[in-house]
Amino acid sequence: MPPRRTQRATSGRPPARHRSRSPQGRPQAEQAPTGQERALGNQAPAMAATAGPPQDPAWWQTPAAAQDLHHSSSPEVLILGSSIVRRLERDLVQWGRTLRLPLPVRFAGQSGLQFSGLRTLLEGAIEGPPPAYLVLHVGANDIGRLNTVEWAQELQLWLAYIGARYPTTRVVWSDMLPRRTWRYSVDPAGAERARKRGTRRARHLVAGERGWFIKHPRIVADDACLAADGVHLSSWGTCLLAWSLEESLTNIILGSPVWGTCW
Repeated sequence: MPPRRTQRATSGRPPARHRSRSPQGRPQAEQAPTGQERALGNQAPAMAATAGPPQDPAWWQTPAAAQDLHHSSSPEVLILGSSIVRRLERDLVQWGRTLRLPLPVRFAGQSGLQFSGLRTLLEGAIEGPPPAYLVLHVGANDIGRLNTVEWAQELQLWLAYIGARYPTTRVVWSDMLPRRTWRYSVDPAGAERARKRGTRRARHLVAGERGWFIKHPRIVADDACLAADGVHLSSWGTCLLAWSLEESLTNIILGSPVWGTCW
């Protein structure tokens, strides 16, 4: 794992970003770009709740120009995350489809993924040129294990590491999903509050790195969206997640909206 700022910690965290100093020796605060959230929401028409995947969106096309958008990185989308991502890929394969995007898409999912295992999964998935877009669906398995401040610090360090290691890759944050059961918390209501606080902080941090974030407002913690374990998605919940990613990533890739915009 990359070294920490101090010698006492050598576990899986990226190196910290240091502030520059003025000629007088005073630390200068980093000037992160600011952006205004434009809550566009999901505007796709409602779908009937079926057990299988939604119909392919009729508006989707694959313009040849999309292949020429990124010359210094691999023209693809990498979606990286926990078992939510792994199960999404599995279900799509079973349904005989994948996400319909203007660029090829790959998945890298690991059950129980925490921040401490992010580097191993990330570098194992990127063996050649880095992807044009990296979608992060992470953080939920650290709720209850880390407090809100520690959680945000971990994510901030990892975003800085990704930006330094893969400067041509644009980061897209995929909001953590609600659930009824949390591995490291016996207080579901408290864990849900922590999820919402972490989500707000993650959106702010990703916007500061000139990335985007994706909301999943259709997915709620009920029997229709969640599997029996209260953690993973049902078939219908997977449909909603796939459709949300398709719609939002297509808009991001083709429209290239102002960084920090939510979809």
